[in-house]
Amino acid sequence: MAEILRALRAAVRFLKNQDWPAVWPNLIATVIGGLILMMLQGCFG
Repeated sequence: MAEILRALRAAVRFLKNQDWPAVWPNLIATVIGGLILMMLQGCFG
C-alpha cells in the first residue's frame, strides 16, 4: 500500500510540472497502469 501512495504522490508532483494539454494521455496511461498494478497485487499479493 505504501508504494501505491508513493506512486500517487510522485504522479501529483509530475502533473503539477506539466502543461495540461500534453498531460491527458500521460494521466490516462498512469491511471490504467495503476489499476493494472492494483489488480496484479490483488491476484499475487
